[in-house]
Amino acid sequence: MLLRLAGVLLAAAIAGAGGGYLAANNKTDRPAPSSGTTVAIPAQPFPGQGIPATPATPAIPLVRGTEPNSAPVLTSVDPSFVPYKPKGNLVNAGQFAVINGSNFVSKHNTIFWDGKELINDRDAYLYESAEGIGFTAPADAKPGSIHAVAVKTQHGMSNTINVQVVEYFQMELGALPSFCGVSPYTGAVGAKVRVCATQPSSPYQYTTEKLYMDFIVPASLVKADETGGIRVAAPVALQKIEGEANVYSFVIPEEAVYCPSFIPFWGDRPDGGCPLAPRDTKVKLTAGSYPVYLWYIYQYPYSMWTSMSHQSWYMGSEPYGSWHRIFTITP
Repeated sequence: MLLRLAGVLLAAAIAGAGGGYLAANNKTDRPAPSSGTTVAIPAQPFPGQGIPATPATPAIPLVRGTEPNSAPVLTSVDPSFVPYKPKGNLVNAGQFAVINGSNFVSKHNTIFWDGKELINDRDAYLYESAEGIGFTAPADAKPGSIHAVAVKTQHGMSNTINVQVVEYFQMELGALPSFCGVSPYTGAVGAKVRVCATQPSSPYQYTTEKLYMDFIVPASLVKADETGGIRVAAPVALQKIEGEANVYSFVIPEEAVYCPSFIPFWGDRPDGGCPLAPRDTKVKLTAGSYPVYLWYIYQYPYSMWTSMSHQSWYMGSEPYGSWHRIFTITP
């Protein structure tokens, strides 16, 4: 449930308030654990927060007498680091994953990988009554490879689900990409601005990097009489400055885009994610001071990371060296 809730909360956060790791697998709510069973806590931190992982806490076994008496039925497999693409049953090499289904037992869940025993009952953690068990995928599994996963209990062997290995980001503190600000912090439309941004830490090499500036502007610029602020993104990706580590540049645009389609999952919320206007509504950037953020989009051969980051380097202090989190567009 924690993994599923993380995906749902992150998708909503990115579509609205922004930030975090995007989940693309279809998520469904589950009933609360049955009496006598507590939910296990996975080892991974909440995605996108950049905090160190804590040890996993196994679930308390089912109350005696509530055990199923038939073979397990597998429905899906969710990785701990959920990518944007592709959809399906996924795992990350050497990382935690959850097998969803029914008829798992409190002991003796043996997990098979390509027909060979991978995890025995001592290491397969039970989640949410008998609806999921956790395991760690083999560390030597190659991205793109397909593997067969099955579970056996004393009541028989389950059906088999084929899973694909996909890339992931390291989630430790300092491993996630970060944005430290813009410099200079004032300029007119058409001027060039430098941007400081660090790249992610990952065992894998991404094939495409796209970075977009994100501004908080008055909501009234999108819908008259609306109060508060909204996020809009500049439609032109940042350009790398050669010879300067982690430094990019962009030209201050005349307009930005509300609910942009060029940033995946921006509008994937129950309300459509665009309550004030249709997707790709253009907003004129008038003179004023705007808090700025940064969208990261990294495409790997078998997955994609999309995240919004702000000034994680200096924890909100203003400024960090010569970098600023507030940008002022002059007339």
